[in-house]
Amino acid sequence: MKSVLHDKPLVDRRLLSSDLARKFLRYDPVAKEAIAECCRDVLNHNNWDRIRLSRRLCEYNEDIGNDPSSLKNCERLRKENATVVVTGQQAGILTGPLYTIYKIITAVNLARKCEDDLGTPVIPVFWNATEDHDLDEISVVRFPERRWKAKFSSNQTAVEHLPQSPECAAVVREYLDGITPVNHRDEIGELLEIAQDRYCLFSSALIARLFAGTGLVVVEPRLFRDGNTEFFAACISQRGEILERLSRAGLSLQQSEVDPTFYSLDGLTGLFYINQDGVRRRIIDKGNRLIIDGNPQDESTVLKLVKDHPERFSTSAFLRPVFQSINLPNIAYVAGPSEYRYHLQLRPLYELLNAVMPVIRVRNHATIVTAKEQKLAAKLGFEAQDYFRGSAHFYNQKKLPDAHERKLDLAESRIDDLSTELLGSLSDLLSAAEAKSFSDNLRQHLSKLRKKLRKNYAIQEKTDNARIDRFFRTVFPGNEMQERVVNVFYFLELCGLEFISQLIEIMDPFETKHYIIYTTE
Repeated sequence: MKSVLHDKPLVDRRLLSSDLARKFLRYDPVAKEAIAECCRDVLNHNNWDRIRLSRRLCEYNEDIGNDPSSLKNCERLRKENATVVVTGQQAGILTGPLYTIYKIITAVNLARKCEDDLGTPVIPVFWNATEDHDLDEISVVRFPERRWKAKFSSNQTAVEHLPQSPECAAVVREYLDGITPVNHRDEIGELLEIAQDRYCLFSSALIARLFAGTGLVVVEPRLFRDGNTEFFAACISQRGEILERLSRAGLSLQQSEVDPTFYSLDGLTGLFYINQDGVRRRIIDKGNRLIIDGNPQDESTVLKLVKDHPERFSTSAFLRPVFQSINLPNIAYVAGPSEYRYHLQLRPLYELLNAVMPVIRVRNHATIVTAKEQKLAAKLGFEAQDYFRGSAHFYNQKKLPDAHERKLDLAESRIDDLSTELLGSLSDLLSAAEAKSFSDNLRQHLSKLRKKLRKNYAIQEKTDNARIDRFFRTVFPGNEMQERVVNVFYFLELCGLEFISQLIEIMDPFETKHYIIYTTE
């Protein structure tokens, strides 16, 4: 595979500026030296129970069948100078869209680079967000021309409580049935032979298998909740201050002409409650009463529930990052564009809840162009800057594609040069009038050729529009970035399981430009 960089930002560059970063984040997200500064602060800030942490992560990663390099990293967390780089995502079927893969790749490469620079252990961690209950968000697998959807029974059940349901198994089976042997069917089938009776473990095991050999440690939030009674109690007792700080940060962002993520905060506490049936519901603040699982409770009753059953409590988007940094020696978080934006509002919460805000790094982003799309692009005259314009931009053109028109324009400009060259070398035999007549005739023939080509192009327009659709169906599907739609298994079928290791080799965790990656298959 080969790649080029395209100047297409994932996040508004103004949001990455040092001035804005210094105002809203603890560390500059772009400066490389920020990692070392954060590492010093993290190691000086807290004394984790590293033996307990290491043991718990070892047990979980053994359960999901993670490989020796990951288990070794779990053990390395016992060292007092060990830190982590975290990224996370909902547990999409077959990993969800490509951006999940890019997040993990960025975290793996960033951890490696940090370890080299710092000379201390830095472990990549994937936070599989299995406490989430938006099952519609994780239920779909999309290829350019195929789509599968699992029908979960409830949209309020936390993913961690889902069995490895027949619906999910059916999606995997239907997918495998559609793969031909030539498309790496055997190795993909073996990859997906995961004997887990719960969906959360299946999704974690799949991530572990895809990134075997990288040292990636996979975790779920439920591994940490039972040891966080103080954190959950603080979130309940200080809920007013939490929302006030969040609101003030939002107003400050607005003054900097940045739209805050968290607008309406009335009634929020930042926490959810998972009941005995696995249903996850938001805890609502109603003045002096808190609504838990539909029942009004006073604060003291809720605090007792926190003490007795901390495993039932889970965090919302604005408390989850703080929860991660309280439980892991986290020096960097690899974020998607929306995550980066909401982190701009969160520094006051880290400070209130006594956690070090990590460096927030924006993930790598890319568009994969297979051999088939490369051939189509050549036929259609597309260049890299055309990939993100969408199919409609190229429909019903009254002229040739720009690349073809430029070639004809270049030919026309060379006519005068040719005429001048002939006149100079044959001046004793060729008059200026004859040279001009020659160039005029050439220009006339070129004009006829241009008209003929445009006519032929118009005749072929229907066919070309179908080709345009085929091209953008993979490269820019539905006018959305490919990474937000297409699943990685589409490319694993074409390129084999080594595709991910090849991406790891190509991508630089400090690169902010967009990768266009050309495959040979």
